[in-house]
Formats: sequence, structure tokens, C-alpha cells
Amino acid sequence: MNPMPLLLALLVVAYIGSLYTSAERKRSFGSASGVEFVMLGVLLGPHVLGALNSQAVHAFDPIALMALGWIGLGYGVEWGMNGERRPSLFRILMGCFLTCLVASAVGASVYFAARGLRWLEGEPLELASIAAALVSAETTRHAVRWVSERHNVSGPLSTWLGDVAAADDAPVIIGLTALFARHTGVIEIAGSQVPVWGSTLGTLAIGAILGLVCAYLTYRDRSVVTAWSSLIGCACLATGFTTSLGLSAMGATFTMGLTMSIASPIGADIRKAVMRTEGSLLLPALLLGGARLRFPGSRSEMLLIGAALATRVLASYLVGASCALSRSAFRKSTPWLGLAMTSSGTLTMMVGLAFSLRLSEEVGAFVLTCATLGTLLGELLGPMAMLRALDRAGEVSPLVELQAIHAADDAAEVSP
Repeated sequence: MNPMPLLLALLVVAYIGSLYTSAERKRSFGSASGVEFVMLGVLLGPHVLGALNSQAVHAFDPIALMALGWIGLGYGVEWGMNGERRPSLFRILMGCFLTCLVASAVGASVYFAARGLRWLEGEPLELASIAAALVSAETTRHAVRWVSERHNVSGPLSTWLGDVAAADDAPVIIGLTALFARHTGVIEIAGSQVPVWGSTLGTLAIGAILGLVCAYLTYRDRSVVTAWSSLIGCACLATGFTTSLGLSAMGATFTMGLTMSIASPIGADIRKAVMRTEGSLLLPALLLGGARLRFPGSRSEMLLIGAALATRVLASYLVGASCALSRSAFRKSTPWLGLAMTSSGTLTMMVGLAFSLRLSEEVGAFVLTCATLGTLLGELLGPMAMLRALDRAGEVSPLVELQAIHAADDAAEVSP
């Protein structure tokens, strides 16, 4: 099958998606997690309509790897930012802690359930457990933005949610980096053997160094051409180098984006410019992730996926409810805030796609299925529960006021 028509179709999808995601209201179209594009990929994939057969899907693997590298850069430049404001260190650490808490619960559940079912053993079992934990941990960021862009939301709860969600990408991407290094094992560079911990730190350090190089170049020349040239060149270098060693391109480009966002004198402009390109690669990557999905191959695998999803929902609910009960201003929203924490962002599917490209077919397919179903379940429960929680907290403006604000925005956009 000639992949060129399929490539053109993906480019059309990317272009249409970028029209909606390049504006300031980046999430005003579609769902918070982009799950509709995942479902489109499932529909077109080899297991449903077959418009994209297995050979055609694998033909796009190099494109998917480059897309993941650039998407990692986007997560990096945006990390730790709630709009144009950087939250306090306490809230950033809290966001990381809550993410690790949910991930630990899911990982332990999958590990002990898999041992009981004798589905996997040894290293594959450990890889599957950790990977399932990582695709179940990231929450709320895009759901917060999605709700805020449809409703005039402001207040302590929405601010707290945005601040905590601004930090939850880092543990997932660092965990992804460590798991890739562990799966690759000891590597040899210039006659020296690099252990797993060295590969993990080295991946992150490569990105940080390239980020400093980009920041230095933009310090000397703050033109748009210099910024884009250094960004594209260093992102391609980081992606190619780490991929050739079997390491995580997303980990390297994440630290690259974070370093450049902090160190560059035009960090805010770079952040806006990179985020405008998000949809151009993110939407086709979501489609490819859906096309790679396959149905569970055994009853044991189905039970493990169910255990991962149930543990994620329960852990997220308990985390959200506990946080709501800890502050008197949030207590009215307790039941709904717990469900709101089940939301997944686009990072869940991107990490699932990365594992599908790197791990064995059996483990990769299991993790990608967990990511897809977790994203779908979070989309069904999270955004509406978050809206209810914010409404209970008195932070959602009345419809009349919201319509007036949107009318004023539209008038400002069309005015010369």
C-alpha cells in the first residue's frame, strides 16, 4: 500500500487541527484530551476498517518519533506555568507528589495482579507495571484549561487546580526516561560503559545542555529566525542522538524546553511560539496512537487493564477528595473534585505511544490500551465533574455574564 496518500491525509488533519489549536483558546475545539482523534485512529486502523493496515502504520514510526521529540519540547517550555504565572514551589512539589502517589497505586495494582494471573514474569512484568503506572498518573492540566476556556472561571479552587496540574508532567517524563534507560541496559560510548542511572541522567543532561545553547544563541540574537533555527536544530539533534542509543527523546527535549524557557531572555515568546505548533504534530500523533491500538489478546490481559483503570479512578478520587477536605473553601466541591482528578491530558497518549514504539509488542500494546481507555474514561468523567466542582465552589460565572464576555472578545478580535 502506497503510504503517500495516507501521509497527505495526516497532513490535512494536522492542518485543520492547527487552525483550531493555534489561537489563544487552544482547547476551545474538541475534547480536553484529544480523544476523538484517538478514536478516529482506532476506526481507521487495521483492526476495524483497515484503511491504515499494519504495514502503513509502522511506516510512520520515524515520523511518530520526531513528533514525540517536538511534543516533549512543548511540554518542557510549558512546565511549571499556569498561564503567564509560575506557581509557588510548594504547589509544584505537591503536583509532583500527587502524580507519584497515583502512579505508585496503579503500578502496585498491576504488578501484584499480573503475578497472581501469571500473565508476565521477570523484567517484562516490571516494565509493564511501571509503564502502566506512568500512563495513569498525569491529570487535569488540559481539563482545567478546557473548562476555563468555555466558562468564565476564577477563584482559589481553579487557581489551585491550575497550579498543581502545571507540575504533573515532570514525574511522568522522568519516569519514561528512566524506564527507557533500564530497558536498553548498559550502553557503551567511546569505549566506556554507561550504567542505567548514568543513561537516565545523561538523557536529561543532553537536553539541558542543548537548552542552554539555544538560550545563549537567543541572548546574542533575539530575532525570530535565530530562535526557530536553534530550536529545530537542537530538537532534531536531541531526538536523533537519544533514539539511536535507545533512550527517550521526550526526556531530552523536555529538559531542553524547560531550560530554554527559564534561561532565555525571550522565554515567554518562545513558549507562545512553540505552543502554537502543538496541534500540527499532536493531532496526527494521537491518530497514529489510536491506529496502533489492538484488542486485548487474553482474559488475563483484560483483567489487568480493568485493574489498572479501577485503581486509577479510585486513587485519583481519593487524592482529589482528600485535597478538597483539607481546605474549608473547597469542601463543598469534595465529591466532584475527586472525579475531576480522573481527567487525562494529551501526555497520557503520547507516553503510551512512546512505549508502544519502544517496548515489546505484548507489553507495548498492553500499555497503549491502558492509556487509551484511561484517556477515554477520564474524558467521560473528568471535565464535567470539574465544572460541577468549580460551580459548587462558586467560581463559575452566570451564563449572561459569560455571553457578555464572549461578545466583547469577539468584538475585539474583529476590530481593526
